Amino acid sequence: MTDLIDLSTADLAKFINDEYAVILANERTNLPKAMSVGEKLKVLQGKSKHGEWQAKLKTHCPKVSYETATLYIRLWDKRDKLKELAAAKSVTVTDLTIQEARKLLATPKPNNDKGATSKVPKGGVEPGEPKSVSMPPDKIVAELEAGELFDILKVVYDRDDRMNLTKKLAADLGMMLVPATSADVGSIVRRPLTSTTPTPTP
Repeated sequence: MTDLIDLSTADLAKFINDEYAVILANERTNLPKAMSVGEKLKVLQGKSKHGEWQAKLKTHCPKVSYETATLYIRLWDKRDKLKELAAAKSVTVTDLTIQEARKLLATPKPNNDKGATSKVPKGGVEPGEPKSVSMPPDKIVAELEAGELFDILKVVYDRDDRMNLTKKLAADLGMMLVPATSADVGSIVRRPLTSTTPTPTP
């Protein structure tokens, strides 16, 4: 192949644009595939009893993480909404990557006192869904499985905020957080919360 330095600017730009178009085309074929997988995951989920979905997914589709399955099901469930949102941006769904579709479906969280706006992928209030507007937040949260709630927390809150929440949950459950070691990775370390106040002797 000709040394790149010897190519004219026009030829170099053509190579770049042609190769980048191939990359984009591949990324964009992933969204329809993800939605197709999401449809099938939705059916598999429907065949699971309440609380068994994660275990069933792990057994039958070990390479598909729970987070990925949740996203793909959401893309499938919101396909009509996604078409509307894409049209509003003057594109079609086939022009979108998975990440672009996810961003389109995310809804802004009301500004916090820092002035930042966060995105809520599920469970939040979305335009055109008045049911969510009238539903109290505790009812919305109650309808989510633990994994779905965790996915939302990861999107909405940064690591420091999640750590503060974790400390509050640990205190509420009477547990103590301890730094993880390499042996602890993938498992939950539970240690009872012990009082540091010495017990008075009679």
